[in-house]
Order: sequence, then C-alpha cells, then structure tokens
Amino acid sequence: MDPEKLRLLKDLFGAIHHRDPAGTLRVLNQLLADPEHPEELPLARARRANRHRQWVASLGFSSISGLRLSKRPRMEPLRMPLGLSLEYVFKDWGIHLMLFPMDFAPDGQTPGQDPTLPSSSSAIALGAQVGILRRSGDTPLTFGLDVRFRPTRDEEAPKPPGKGFRLPGTWQLSGFSGYHFPLLDFN
Repeated sequence: MDPEKLRLLKDLFGAIHHRDPAGTLRVLNQLLADPEHPEELPLARARRANRHRQWVASLGFSSISGLRLSKRPRMEPLRMPLGLSLEYVFKDWGIHLMLFPMDFAPDGQTPGQDPTLPSSSSAIALGAQVGILRRSGDTPLTFGLDVRFRPTRDEEAPKPPGKGFRLPGTWQLSGFSGYHFPLLDFN
C-alpha cells in the first residue's frame, strides 16, 4: 500500500478514536481526493441536484438530536453517526435509511459533566436510522427513528442471571431530527 495512504488511514483511525469530526472530515477529504484532479474537492462528489426518483447510496454522517423513547423519555444530546446511507429522492422529499458502526458523540456521561454535552469512552455505536428527508441543497434535513446498540466494558455492565453469553451493552430507540451530510455518493 502507498505509504501516504497508510499514513492517512492511521490519521483517520486516530481522529475517529478521539471523536474529532473536523479531523475525520479532513482526512476523509485527503483519502478520497482524485489524483487526476487534485484541485476538485472530493466532498463535492455528493450532489443531490437533478436527482429525482432515484436511489442514492453514499458514505456520510448525520448531525442529529432527538427524544429517547423509553420509560422516562428525555432529550438526547447532539449525535454524529458515520455510516452508509441509502436514500430515495423525490423532487423535494425522500426516504432516508442509514447503517452506522460508530458515533462521534455516543451516549454516556462522565461524573460532573454537563448532561447536554456528549461523552463516552467508546465511539462504537452500532445502529440504524429510518426516516424521511426534506431536501435543502445537498444537505438533506432528516426526521425519523434511530435504533442503536452501544457496547459497554465488562466492568460497567450488570451481570445477567443465568449462564448464557450476552454482549454487554444497551439498546436505545430515539426519534430524531437533524441534517445528513453525504460525503461520497457511490452511484
């Protein structure tokens, strides 16, 4: 592998580990750059203009907030899942589906921290989003449901009764609204 690409991959994993959205986007921009057209912004490859009645598959992230649906509903802080999305675009409206393996701002608080600010020891948050989108340029406004599983460390997880294997973590269901930022369209 090209040493420059290898360095960029290490930088990408470092930015994801430190939950640094700006650093991650900078590295993704460099990784996706077209060597034949270096002056063209790679992140400009995710265009929604003139896309009507089409499925669009892309890599992107969402910037969302919402209401956690549980026994005691509560407002969720800012979340930024990064993953693969599939959208069906009508003229101004559409359907939004997304699978994501990580969240730059996953759930979890540190003692004494402001509860409106996200914090966690892990960026892993396996999940999916289903919703509708309202086009506003190339950055659609999305509304829908977010389902995620957030693994926890063994010492954080309560021990289940019984001897069966159980991956420690929590399931979360939330209603959300926010923007989806497609970075790269695959079609």
